[in-house]
Amino acid sequence: VFLLVLTRSDISAYSYRDRSEREHFFVRKDTGSITELLYQKYYVDIKGQRMLRTIEEYKNQLAAYTADCPAVAKEASKTMYGQNSITKLIESYAACRNAPAEYTTQKRRVKGEISLVGGVAATHLSVYSNSSSIDYGRYIGPVAGVAFNFVYPRGRDAWSFCTEIFWKNSVHSRDVNTGAGVTRRGFDADYARLNLIARYTLPTQSQQVRLFVNVGFSSSFALQLQGNPISGTPQSEEMRRYEQGYLMGGGVRASKFAVEVRYERSNGMSPFPSIATPVRTWQLLLGYRFN
Repeated sequence: VFLLVLTRSDISAYSYRDRSEREHFFVRKDTGSITELLYQKYYVDIKGQRMLRTIEEYKNQLAAYTADCPAVAKEASKTMYGQNSITKLIESYAACRNAPAEYTTQKRRVKGEISLVGGVAATHLSVYSNSSSIDYGRYIGPVAGVAFNFVYPRGRDAWSFCTEIFWKNSVHSRDVNTGAGVTRRGFDADYARLNLIARYTLPTQSQQVRLFVNVGFSSSFALQLQGNPISGTPQSEEMRRYEQGYLMGGGVRASKFAVEVRYERSNGMSPFPSIATPVRTWQLLLGYRFN
């Protein structure tokens, strides 16, 4: 087992991540043996309810190791079981002993990533009312934008939260029989889209090639909007400019590039409560990460 050195001084701290991604912390004072800081979570049944309990023996261990600096030992009871909190306590002990740390690993912080994203979207529009339904078929068009990804610094950078700003075009038209004859109905819009996404990247031995899955919400605003696809309403009737939906997908990252397949469903442009305009979209996206 290889331990990662977090800080080296009169008291040194180490960490180790097991196969289940659980992080363990260890300390050694002076030239003594390396000892694991004990922390355990478990569940108990109390009156039919499952309750979480914790054993925080590591706080007593840290207090004992820093006992010759009472002010620092007192802070051990407030120390969280995490790299930054444990390292901070040991650095305070080193300062109390006037013995600065020989080495301290860089603290892990939220990492920001910026990517350009582009691809194609296959958009399918349907219109449903109490008396009829119209299928406008599929439109294939471009999609492009920028993504801001914020990586949470735990679990081998497995979790991240992404904000995307996209542009998308949607064009649908067909001949509709209104009962009084056949007329051409259609819809043409350019959307600005805001996607809020939670992403999980699967842990692998290689940091260069990694698989990921997404789930999130989308919100769109029509920058330009022409036409009315809803039969039985005036052609001049203005459609709703706001559209909301959910999305999910998955892909692979290789170095600075990413390829993703994504599915999205939104509520469309109908301003009428009794008429539904669901929009279903499949997207194939290619991204390039700058940092």
